Order: sequence, then structure tokens, then C-alpha cells
Amino acid sequence: MLDEIARTTIRYIGQAAANPLVLFWAPGGRLELWAQTDAGLELTGKEMAVAEWAHGHGEEAGAGTETLASTEFFFVPMMFEEHSVGVIGLKVSADTLLPEQRRLLRSIAGLAALAANPWLNASRAASTP
Repeated sequence: MLDEIARTTIRYIGQAAANPLVLFWAPGGRLELWAQTDAGLELTGKEMAVAEWAHGHGEEAGAGTETLASTEFFFVPMMFEEHSVGVIGLKVSADTLLPEQRRLLRSIAGLAALAANPWLNASRAASTP
């Protein structure tokens, strides 16, 4: 089910922004790449560190923000209640990310977190001895 939620999320965001996208879930607390728009898209260690920061702090980071802005990705945490269940990354240049795109990305991230949380909880419970 997490695969389907990830694919649907990427598809909807892709309709609003033609930029490359990545989606990470954090079933065990650490980010795992779950979906991406371009098969050859690879994140650098620096970009992964920014994604981890966004996840850990529950705040946006990367391109177009004041937090760790020296990356080509804008990372939005997918928040459920008070915690991040994953991160969506949109590859952009800082000056091309429109306010409407940010709002849409935040909204879709929230819906994806809501849909995925029960499945992530089940995954966590299954992996706990």
C-alpha cells in the first residue's frame, strides 16, 4: 500500500510541477527512498543530509528556503500529527519555485502522511520483536 500511496503522490505533484521528484518514507525512523520520477535520479550525500534534516526537524529545507539552501532540492516533510513520516523532494532552482507550488506540495504532503501513517505504523509494529 505504501508503494501505491507513493506513486499516487508523485503523480499528483508531477501534474503541477514537471520537475524531478523523490519520495522517502521512514518506516523504521530513517528515510528510505520509495519513489522517484526519473530512474536515473540520484541524490548526493549533501542532498540526503538536507532530506534527513527536514525529516528530523519537521520543517522545509533546501532550495528556496533559508535552511540548508545550497542544494537543488526543496524538501517538504510529510507530517502526521507532530511527527514526520517521510519527505518529498522536488528538484528546483530557488527562484523558480512558485508560492502556489509550495502550498500544493505542502497540501499533498499532508494528505500522503495521513494516508500512509496506518501502513507505516503496521510496518513498525511488524519489525519490532
